[in-house]
Amino acid sequence: MLTPPGRPQRRWIGQIAALALGVGVILGLRLVWINLLVDHIVVRNFGVVEPGKVYRTRRLTEQTPARVTRDNGIKTIVDFGAYSPDSPQEETEAAFAGHNGINRVVLRLYGDGTGNPNAYVQALKIMNDPANQPVLVHCSAGSERTGIAVMLYRNIFQGVPLEEAEAIEFKHSADRSSPFMPFVHRWRDPIAAALKSGSLIPDIAPADALTAATAPQVAEVAPKK
Repeated sequence: MLTPPGRPQRRWIGQIAALALGVGVILGLRLVWINLLVDHIVVRNFGVVEPGKVYRTRRLTEQTPARVTRDNGIKTIVDFGAYSPDSPQEETEAAFAGHNGINRVVLRLYGDGTGNPNAYVQALKIMNDPANQPVLVHCSAGSERTGIAVMLYRNIFQGVPLEEAEAIEFKHSADRSSPFMPFVHRWRDPIAAALKSGSLIPDIAPADALTAATAPQVAEVAPKK
């Protein structure tokens, strides 16, 4: 039996179309998983900075904070501005913290990690104070703002060199956030000096915060030079 002209071509076109549709469905499901579901099931960018003392993660969702705080005994949350003020997500996290007796301090910084350096002074005081520990620090992605706080904590309090203090698995991208390291190098010494003296960086206003617990006494352990 002879095949009518054009039928094989139509068959291949149909197969290609079916393949393209299948790939589209797979990509669509992947996007739904990444953008809508994964944050409610998986605690992404979670890490242990110092066991029993300091932990890090990306933004929390309605389904994840109980798991993170319960499993690690979190007493204090430092949020570098994961959500817009007055947003439902902001209200949800604040309500969760209040309901569970967790002190929550919000110190807003830009997404690339820059902003008022006294926000890091205030955050590091909280992170290093045994009265506040275990402390959970987070921002939106858990990379730039959280990354700088962790880098400074490891460097100032643990003596880890800056270039070794922030692990690449926490999604920091130098291409996306070029001000990251220049900001750290510019403000590392003033931040360390402020921590050692128990004050803030002179001539720079305190960072605005949503609670009064932004300047507890610095722990007796002096920062390492």
